[in-house]
Amino acid sequence: MSGKKYNDYELLYLIDFNDEDAFRVLKNKYQPICYALCKQYYKDSSKSVVSYEDLLSGSEEAFMQACRTFDSNRDVTFYTYFVMCLSNKLNSFRRKVYQKNNAFYLNHQPYDYDIEDYYADRCNEFMVEDSASIFDFLSLEDSVKEYLYHNDPFSSRIFMLRMSGLKYKEIANILEITDKTVTQQIQTVRRDLKKILD
Repeated sequence: MSGKKYNDYELLYLIDFNDEDAFRVLKNKYQPICYALCKQYYKDSSKSVVSYEDLLSGSEEAFMQACRTFDSNRDVTFYTYFVMCLSNKLNSFRRKVYQKNNAFYLNHQPYDYDIEDYYADRCNEFMVEDSASIFDFLSLEDSVKEYLYHNDPFSSRIFMLRMSGLKYKEIANILEITDKTVTQQIQTVRRDLKKILD
């Protein structure tokens, strides 16, 4: 490909005509997202049966699927569509592992386990004396999720990319914005979250 910088839609158009260079350029652009999300899923799955390499392999499948099935006539960006495909693929890995590891418990449900036992176990897990502290923790987590849900989607997307381990420059490259915009958006979200948490 020439030195011209193509946007995602132009690259996808070229990929439709089997342009391998366009595919490589687009793949290299989105590779940091693959690494960050796979790393996050691997860390969250507590080193289960799914290996990091399996997750990366699944991310490549998700990228190829996103390139094949993306419809530019819909009101969604390729970035959003790709992240959705990647999240679906990684979640399917997580579901398979969960079902495999918990097959006995999924098939045999205890009838004598009630909600009070659940909260008592959660308190023991967090080494908390009373269940009120658990509710405080869960309500704090819910407050942050609610803020991100009701916040400007652009700011929330930038913040979530940063929380998944991407650097400011990588986020700017992926979203095709300046580093300064990334910095401003993250500072705004942090300032708002600080108000919520105080």
